[in-house]
Amino acid sequence: MKINALFAIIFLVAATVVVCAEDMVLDLPGAINYAIAHNRTLQIASYDEQSAQYKIDEANAGFLPKLSFKGSYSQFGNIPVSTIQFDPTSPPITLQTQPDKVSSLGLSIAQPLYTGGLITNSYRLSRLGRDMAKDKVQSTRTDLVRQVKEAYYGILLARELIDVSEESISVAEAHLKVAQARYDVGLASSYDVLRGEVQVANLRPALINMQNALDTSREALGLLLGLDANQTVDAKGELALEPFGTALEDCLTKALANRPELTMLRRNEEIAERSIAIARAGLYPKLYLAGGYTHQLNDYSLGVSFSPAEWSDIWQGTLSLSWDLFDSWAASSRIKQAQVAKDQARSNREQLEQVIRFEVENSWRSLKAAEESVKSQGKNVENAREGMRIAEARYREGLMQSVDVMDAELALNSAQTNYYQSIYSYEVALARLLKAMGEE
Repeated sequence: MKINALFAIIFLVAATVVVCAEDMVLDLPGAINYAIAHNRTLQIASYDEQSAQYKIDEANAGFLPKLSFKGSYSQFGNIPVSTIQFDPTSPPITLQTQPDKVSSLGLSIAQPLYTGGLITNSYRLSRLGRDMAKDKVQSTRTDLVRQVKEAYYGILLARELIDVSEESISVAEAHLKVAQARYDVGLASSYDVLRGEVQVANLRPALINMQNALDTSREALGLLLGLDANQTVDAKGELALEPFGTALEDCLTKALANRPELTMLRRNEEIAERSIAIARAGLYPKLYLAGGYTHQLNDYSLGVSFSPAEWSDIWQGTLSLSWDLFDSWAASSRIKQAQVAKDQARSNREQLEQVIRFEVENSWRSLKAAEESVKSQGKNVENAREGMRIAEARYREGLMQSVDVMDAELALNSAQTNYYQSIYSYEVALARLLKAMGEE
């Protein structure tokens, strides 16, 4: 009975492991959506956006009054006292002019009325910071989508090349059998058999490499999806051209309008403007309105006092104006620093615009080159397959040498490999072009 229970537990554990290790098979839209929901890099960027929102709340508090509470208890030593005796027959009277114990409870409120634009520009600066955090999230997202596409297409490419390698090995093995049969009846030399064996052996490393490439691409996609170590992912679908007909000029226009990195640098210029305004606030006066209420007890425990020991209420209202008439040019130095930061932000934006133009043009050219390559390689695969069929038939009839058949095999293998790699290059170039345009 115990043995049966043990086997049952082992079976359940094994079943659980199999379920946990089961492949997650996704198409491209499913992989993108899953990555957006679970990728850790994107999650980290979203935390920055949340933090920036809280900074807006913090800056908004600058417009509102500040209410403070303060309570204190103080006891003093060596309090000076005076002794007075009005009648020699009466004991002297000790007079205490200062309390030796003070207890107080108080509330105070302060409201800024004018700060030279300091609070207003600080608030606007925090909103720009929040918008930049959003732009960063969008930039991270578009780059994530590009990476997912490249890993996804890498899986499809590796799978196609595995099929090509397996087909090449099957064709080479079939040719080896024909060469062996012809050798057995004296129609071929041992060299043909030897060359056939070498051909089969040379093709196997390529298959192993493609299998490793498939595993690497699946692991890369799993990492982008945020999967745990015991989870694996596979891609479903086939490599195929995704139509794209947007002209280069339209791609450039969209890129300059949509790239979140460029939007971030534009906001950097706005931030520099606000920083200049904040620095200039140091040149203007500050006006505050403050009020307070204190509930205080003065305790005279050492002698008689002219003031009774009881709680008293004190009210206070203050309108304060402060103005730094001379700060050793600190404010003007801060203004110059902010102006330099603005010039730097503008130069960064102009430089990025040039980089974006290069990225778009380069990706667009790569896309068109890959598209033409796919068309030519597709026809080349048909020709290579027909050439392989003719070579095999003529070899069986003794009209061609074994080396000619092997050349045809390699030509077919190369044509198929180039064809699928051209499709992969096209899809990768399209993914990079869309990312360069700020699109997914």
